[in-house]
Amino acid sequence: MKGVVSVLAVSAAALAAVVTGASGASPVSAVKPTERVAGKTYAQWLTADWQWLMANGRLITTEPKESLQCLAQGQHGSVWFLQDAYEGPMPVTVTCSIPAGRYILLEGPGFECSTIEHAPFHATRAKLPACAASFKLKGVDVSVDGTPPVPSSYQVATPVFRFSIPARGGILKTTGHTRGYGAVHSDALMLRPLTPGPHTIVQVEHFASGKSAQTTWQLTVG
Repeated sequence: MKGVVSVLAVSAAALAAVVTGASGASPVSAVKPTERVAGKTYAQWLTADWQWLMANGRLITTEPKESLQCLAQGQHGSVWFLQDAYEGPMPVTVTCSIPAGRYILLEGPGFECSTIEHAPFHATRAKLPACAASFKLKGVDVSVDGTPPVPSSYQVATPVFRFSIPARGGILKTTGHTRGYGAVHSDALMLRPLTPGPHTIVQVEHFASGKSAQTTWQLTVG
């Protein structure tokens, strides 16, 4: 997610745990960029992800004392957007309950520009894709139950899209606007439905500053 301003460096041991799969574990099955899920491409699903996140996300900036809860409101259809609305010190653990049979879209790190934000994330409608692409992606390491997918993500750029946000408390930290246009450039990975039961996804996002941010997603599928 864009704008993680207080990121702790992830230890080498933590990184090794992410990129080293469990011995004998089954390969992680991910959707390829050439595939469609429910008729939509990666870029279309990433667009839907951000439109939903902007409409439903309420920004959390206070360091959690316990694990966070992933955003569930408004989720429906074939794909579950694995998101929270937290921006602050890392690492964090996020707990999620996901209906069985859902594909899972894991997004980040990514950058979004819009017509209603302040610099450097502001641009006119015509220049939004260029604005989002100007922030360089440094990659992400992912493991699912100890097994890393190969590759760990794909770079995805959305077209310009319309969005709506709450009048207060939205993830864009703007006031006086409830609608705008945006574009996103992000690493993203679509996982095929996981088997019912508990699963752990560890995501380590890398940034141009040289720091990393780790999120552990504790999932219950069923």
